[in-house]
Amino acid sequence: FGYIAALSLLLALLAAILYISISRFPLDLMILTAPAALLGATASYNTTYKLIARSPMPDAVLPIAIGSIVYIVLMTARIALRKRQSAPRETTEPTEILRRVFRSLSSRLDAILISLGVSLMTISAIDMMLVLTRVVRDPVYLYNPLIVAGSIVSSMMIDRVSPTKVIMPAASWASVVLLYSSIRSRAAIGLLKEGRRTIKIHGLVSSEGDVELPLDTRSSPHIIISGSTGSGKTTLCRILAKSFREEGMGVIVIDHHGEYTGLEGYLILDASDTSPQIMPYPPEEPRVLELVDSIGRIFRLGALQVSMLTMIAQEMVRRGGRSFNDLLRVAEDMFSKAEDPQSRDIIASLLPYLRILATHIRGKPIDLEKMLSSGVKHIVFNMSTVGSDYASMIYAEYVLKQIWRYKVKEGQRREVDLVIIIDEVHNILRGSSEEFLSRIFRESRKYGLSLVISTQQFEKLSQVLVNNTDNFFFLRHTDPRVVDKITLLIEGRSGRGDIASIIRSLKPLEGVLYIARSGLILKVSINADR
Repeated sequence: FGYIAALSLLLALLAAILYISISRFPLDLMILTAPAALLGATASYNTTYKLIARSPMPDAVLPIAIGSIVYIVLMTARIALRKRQSAPRETTEPTEILRRVFRSLSSRLDAILISLGVSLMTISAIDMMLVLTRVVRDPVYLYNPLIVAGSIVSSMMIDRVSPTKVIMPAASWASVVLLYSSIRSRAAIGLLKEGRRTIKIHGLVSSEGDVELPLDTRSSPHIIISGSTGSGKTTLCRILAKSFREEGMGVIVIDHHGEYTGLEGYLILDASDTSPQIMPYPPEEPRVLELVDSIGRIFRLGALQVSMLTMIAQEMVRRGGRSFNDLLRVAEDMFSKAEDPQSRDIIASLLPYLRILATHIRGKPIDLEKMLSSGVKHIVFNMSTVGSDYASMIYAEYVLKQIWRYKVKEGQRREVDLVIIIDEVHNILRGSSEEFLSRIFRESRKYGLSLVISTQQFEKLSQVLVNNTDNFFFLRHTDPRVVDKITLLIEGRSGRGDIASIIRSLKPLEGVLYIARSGLILKVSINADR
């Protein structure tokens, strides 16, 4: 209940300021500033809650907060008005008020400038507090045009008799900005959004309104979706794929079960009819070593096998080969010509693995970098027909590598313009695939690349992936190990203590959106008809 004490202190301070203002300041000035002051008090209350409780004010608390503020305002006003009954009446004529304001421009220019400076310093201090407490990453209020207008108007409202009267209007107009940001955070579900790009997700709804996801290259634009079988992971991924495409972003889907082939506007590539380009033309030595490393890690080859595979790959390149079929043919040829028994044994141990790759990745090589450069940026790779987990891992890894090379050549980007969606990512997380995926999570934001991965096995994801992700969708889970890890992640960063019960109580097509950067936790529903 520490935040309750802090909020009570805020209300007491509000009552003190209100009492002094009503009992001393002119009535016309109070009438002008009262709406902004009352609304600003509510916003300040909500902002204080965010700072201390590390989450937006719950809907159940908001009416209580507003009610308590209104009660305190009425009681304080009643007491303060008694004190000013004997005071001389102030004018409430609008023309007279405006005349005073414009007279102040010439007679009190020094005080106006001082007031403006004080207002901007106050807002800067609020921004600094929000950044230091990690509620937001960058300043928010100082960049808002409302604060400039509010500061100017409040500075003009200085009475020649008492320059100290600037305190109330300045604080009042500054509070309008607090209210404005608070309303945006509750209506658009992007807590104090300072990101360069937010995407409205059609088909994803909450009690707070439309759901928007921040995909900001200044933070981490990646998304992790976790849920048990039948919880709605694929449905959510399809919704994201449609929404991203509608926003004009490129989307590439690695589909392990053939569930995305009906996506409108996407080029569907059957992995059994195509193959990734494992070797460019002309061939490069680093690519040879990269190929050997990928095969070695996935099949967990020994040192002697890796050494022999390197020789086979180099010979393939020398002969002009560029596919797994070429690699197999070279290995079989070297096996038939080998005279050393040990070499024959090592090559013989490699042949079953190479046959798996040559059998299941046998289609026409595609140049994905060239396709992306030509404007083909909505692609689904249907992996369901590959027929081998090992071949699927190699295929997916080389798709990722081609996308990565394309984005690096493009150079750095200010906004996310390409998204990779990997459904059931645990199917490819082994060896170099996981290592390369971790690298993309760490470095891709500067190239405008976002990754969306879904998995049943959140507890097995590496810490690199989790630490470099801001947006999480947690759907229904019953496995205690998974629930414990999710609970540890959210409660460790947000302080909420009811996450485990929420995750267990979710129904299919229900989930929790957690935005780590802001601490926002929101229950959402997935529209399966979208």
